[in-house]
Amino acid sequence: MQDALLLRFSLVGGMFDTIQRNNNLTTDWAILLVQLITHGVIDLNNNAELFSTVIDMLATLIHSTLVSDSQSEKGEENRKHYQNLMRKLKKEVGDKSSPSIQHLRQLLPLPKQVCEVIACSPHGLLTDMKGNKIAFDCTDKITGLQVSEKQRVPPWDLLEGHKNPAPLSWSWFGAVRIERKPLWYEENHRLLKYHTHSLVKPSSGGSGKGSRK
Repeated sequence: MQDALLLRFSLVGGMFDTIQRNNNLTTDWAILLVQLITHGVIDLNNNAELFSTVIDMLATLIHSTLVSDSQSEKGEENRKHYQNLMRKLKKEVGDKSSPSIQHLRQLLPLPKQVCEVIACSPHGLLTDMKGNKIAFDCTDKITGLQVSEKQRVPPWDLLEGHKNPAPLSWSWFGAVRIERKPLWYEENHRLLKYHTHSLVKPSSGGSGKGSRK
């Protein structure tokens, strides 16, 4: 089996340029190479040499989908082809795990991680099937907030802090943004800061006009 696989890979290597020029052939061969690893036909234990060959071929096919001769229409077509190929390869790998598959995962895009944030809404607000919030008359007249839904937020957006609008919405926590009014002593300090009157009292003694002996 080792010799048969080696012979077939040699034949594929001779027509590799032809495969790379055709999107359908690139997708079919990339999926086939992934299946050889995920099904255990080729792995690090039974044939490490062929495993390196498969990884090299697969990496070349994946990277070739991002290379284009022009920067306009061909680039957009290649980008869609790359995304479609990645979706199929991720589906093929699935949740399988092995040392060989760990090497294979390095060729796939990093999965997007999200964190869940509990969002609240005022009591008496219901959400319909379309996601619209509607008012509901509650006989208990309960005030305050109720847990309404879970929002999924990328952690990087929280750390970066430059996204507009902000990833965390004030309405999720029942908060309302209002203009901050200065306190009484802050306002008086501001007025005194630019006050032009002299704050030093003149001395009561001294020679004033009309002084007599």
